[in-house]
Amino acid sequence: MIELKNITLRLKSFSLQNIDLKINDNEYFVLLGPTGSGKSMIMDIIAGSIIPDEGRIIINGRDITYLPPEKRKVGYVTQDYSLFDHMKVIDNITFGLRVRKVSEKDAMDIIKPLVDKFNLNELLDKYPYVLSGGEKQKVAIVRALAINPDILLLDEPLVSLDPNIRSRFMVELKNIHEEMKFTTLHVTHSMDEAEYLADHLGIIKSGRIIQVGKFDEISRNPVSDFVASFIGLENIISDDEINKILNVDKGKRIAFRPVDVEISDNGIEMDIEGMQKLYSGIRIMGKVNNSKITVILNSVSEIKNGKIKIKIKRFSVIQD
Repeated sequence: MIELKNITLRLKSFSLQNIDLKINDNEYFVLLGPTGSGKSMIMDIIAGSIIPDEGRIIINGRDITYLPPEKRKVGYVTQDYSLFDHMKVIDNITFGLRVRKVSEKDAMDIIKPLVDKFNLNELLDKYPYVLSGGEKQKVAIVRALAINPDILLLDEPLVSLDPNIRSRFMVELKNIHEEMKFTTLHVTHSMDEAEYLADHLGIIKSGRIIQVGKFDEISRNPVSDFVASFIGLENIISDDEINKILNVDKGKRIAFRPVDVEISDNGIEMDIEGMQKLYSGIRIMGKVNNSKITVILNSVSEIKNGKIKIKIKRFSVIQD
């Protein structure tokens, strides 16, 4: 288990403010937020490259706040993987073990199961600069796991992969985690990664964690417009007429995804302002009363006088 207690860091242009976070053993926790929200800074604090102004970092009951990085038992995979191009893959993988004075024989015994599991045997004598993005990612993860860390930190681990490799690697990450059960903190700005990978999810904005829960829980009950839009509920409406139709309390705001609608003769009238053909349907931009919304439908054969009638199938009520 890892606990962050009242972590605060003050910089000239930015600050982390009273970060409290608990990640359970063997959990895959995703910290989701926009660029510049403080995600990577939290990783650096846990890893030991930054010391906070206030607060404590507790891993498995041990206070590591002021320990040097090599004594923290934290595996860290950075955005650029930080592999040493002048070292072969085998030397990159065993680097952390050598720093900890592990003998060559013992180091090879330690990494063999990981090398086998990640299918890296044919890459061991190659240099990182000849590897693909996915191969570099695997090498970086194996290097981080080789030290048998108490927690694995993944900082935007998929950001530099092309879409096809990224999708496959998400599946691999999930399968590997479920098999090996190491505690993981993964930071990203990608809602897709959070939805697919996270056991629990934290939303961060401007140095503050503003909501924590399972993805479905947060989707059903976002605490603010920011949370709703950031997890894909991009249509946010404050309209008491629509609330009455949906049996929602007056004055509340609702949020829903573009795909959470269907055509209905008894639906809410939407004025069409623009359309865009997609691979999987048609994106329609328009207005419901005075609220701008976007919907995605399979077809729009029901257009009459520049209008369609839609039924909102699923929606969330914003809690603030």
